[in-house]
Amino acid sequence: MASRKQKRGGEAEKERRVRGGGRTKRPKVFGSSLQEYTAVCAVLVPPLVRDAARFIDKGGEIERLFTEDTLPQYVRPITELNKRAEKAHGSIVMHIPNAHVAVGMLKSYLRQLPEPVLLSSRYHHIISAMTLESADEQYLMLQCIVLSLPASHRILLAYLLALFHSVLIRNENVSSNTLAAVFSPILTRPPRKGAMPSHAEMHSLVQAVETLLRRYPETTRSEEVPLHLLKTAISRDSAAASSA
Repeated sequence: MASRKQKRGGEAEKERRVRGGGRTKRPKVFGSSLQEYTAVCAVLVPPLVRDAARFIDKGGEIERLFTEDTLPQYVRPITELNKRAEKAHGSIVMHIPNAHVAVGMLKSYLRQLPEPVLLSSRYHHIISAMTLESADEQYLMLQCIVLSLPASHRILLAYLLALFHSVLIRNENVSSNTLAAVFSPILTRPPRKGAMPSHAEMHSLVQAVETLLRRYPETTRSEEVPLHLLKTAISRDSAAASSA
């Protein structure tokens, strides 16, 4: 016979299933794993990212939009829309008042990912890639790193690169270096919690993201790339860590 404790546990589980309709609980929009959110919600790109990107991509001049910090008058609208996005299951694009708020929402979402788009575990690999001699070698290594990411992260990276590429085409006053400088510290971060990139590391990260952007859409192709190059970078990082 089942113990009283086991019976209580079974009843509690049954109650949870009844209340939740037997379905997995929908994860939060902000602060949830990208892999978990896209899997549970059956989406390729989180709706908030999609809606913000669609608004930004509508057109119009957006000079300085990506270079300025969030202006005080936009903090409250961003916060309110973030709350709406957390509750809503549908599109919120019609509630976005302007491109400043859309960019602020996008940055806010990316910053709150537990694991950045370019995983923290790839941080030192990215920096190592930029020490290779030729631009082609650097790009090939970066492409290896991209291919090693989980599918949900690769898809979101491709989506963001497509957005940035569209912004560059429509706005002569926005450069690939500007976009890379703004988004590189959001797309990846050091593996040690709370650590900040050094000046040299920041330079390499900006260079890496700019390289991926300039080589779009080649960056997002899925053909095989020699993965031994990634293993070489990993070995180099391990040796450096041992000698430190």
